[in-house]
Amino acid sequence: MIEDFVHNNVVNPENMALNHIQEILKNNGSSCENFQLPNPIPVNIYVTEYNVDEERRRGDYLLSTLNVEQRYVYDIVMRAIDNENEPQRLFYIDGFAGSGKTYLFNTFLSVIRGKNEMVIPCASTGIAATLLKGGKTYHSLFKLSIPIDDGAKSNIRGNSQAARELISAKLIIWDEVSMTVGHALTAVDKLFKDLMKNPRPFGGKVILFAGDFRQNLSVVPHAHKAAIIESTVKYNPIWRNVTQVKLQQNMRTADEKEFANWLMQLGD
Repeated sequence: MIEDFVHNNVVNPENMALNHIQEILKNNGSSCENFQLPNPIPVNIYVTEYNVDEERRRGDYLLSTLNVEQRYVYDIVMRAIDNENEPQRLFYIDGFAGSGKTYLFNTFLSVIRGKNEMVIPCASTGIAATLLKGGKTYHSLFKLSIPIDDGAKSNIRGNSQAARELISAKLIIWDEVSMTVGHALTAVDKLFKDLMKNPRPFGGKVILFAGDFRQNLSVVPHAHKAAIIESTVKYNPIWRNVTQVKLQQNMRTADEKEFANWLMQLGD
């Protein structure tokens, strides 16, 4: 009976849509009642998406298969998650395609969700985001104003569901950060400081960045090489707080390694 009630009343499309509408109206000082709409049954859409037991089993398996480099990154990031006083809370994985970044991300996702805790993945492109369960583009996740320039800011309100999810998240994974415009870091840093009410970089939140600066950088229309390079996150002063780690072991199959080695030579 309880399962039928949840299925029919909480996660059905109509109720999910009403929850989304209610969230928007609340942010503007109104509600569904004021527009003669039914009151939705409150639901945390993010949490109901995952089976904790399945994620725990998958996380245990993935964790047992990490190589030495991946396990080192896993350990230092989890240490920061488990200890709020740990000074290193921002990490960047420098890894070429095929070094096992996505595999490591999925390990974090399953292990943390297997503890019934929240981890939120995002990426600079929609294609990269689809490789991570529950992934979004960073524009969508942080609701950044467009265009992203030195005046960019987040449109997330402090009392919204999006804000509550970001506050609750134990870890934010940000893939393909090498394609991110540096101004986005400033906007997200300010967002987390406001949400967490904490002056530390990104409000003390643990964030795992990843990317490969040998590949595409941020897109700056009609710009010369120097302007494109200066637009990247590496030229943002906030980046000085990020601890860099490397994944250098080629995890591709034998048939793919030759192409991967060619890419490395080209990029270097």
